[in-house]
Amino acid sequence: MRSKWIMLSLAAFTSLAISLVVLGQTTTIQITGANGNIQVVGQGQVVVVAAATQPAVVDDGAIRIKAGADKDYVDPQGHLWAKDSGFADGDTVDRGDIKVENTTMPALYTTEHFGMTAWSKAIPNGKYTIKLHFCETFDGVTDAGQRVFTVKIGDKTLKDIDPFKDAGGALKAVVKTVEGVEVTTGTLKIEFVEGTQSPEINGIEIIPVK
Repeated sequence: MRSKWIMLSLAAFTSLAISLVVLGQTTTIQITGANGNIQVVGQGQVVVVAAATQPAVVDDGAIRIKAGADKDYVDPQGHLWAKDSGFADGDTVDRGDIKVENTTMPALYTTEHFGMTAWSKAIPNGKYTIKLHFCETFDGVTDAGQRVFTVKIGDKTLKDIDPFKDAGGALKAVVKTVEGVEVTTGTLKIEFVEGTQSPEINGIEIIPVK
């Protein structure tokens, strides 16, 4: 029997997927390590190796929160989204393997925090652009007007947020951007005011204005 050896350096990857086809048998091996997951599949007599990478984390000075998540998330652009924290009241949910449209990072919208009254975090004083990520994933909301709420950030107010209506339907992402938010007390606070159904959010981005 002839053998082939393939040596790969993992140093360049934070995660690596490998597919192998060998010896006419199908075998799946899952290896989990600090650098991510490696999956090996064998079938046939030809060896095929394919690698898929997760981007290295890019520090652009922004703060990002993946609402409802119990672990951090790195998006396709390499931005780190910290797990759920900073919320007052409410609860979290993970929708699992759902398909979300209108976004390049659908995984962000699979978790959410709902029923909260506020979110806050200590940050340096200065001016920021705030991006709020929403997606209607609750199957109890089937039309516009069934979930409507207000968000207040300092002296700025976003009235009548309706994730279903604003995105054009369920399972579609929509981002609300609030520019010129000035922090003077060392803490950013976002308030959520219930209207129809409870407020929900999937992600928060706090981007310093340079």
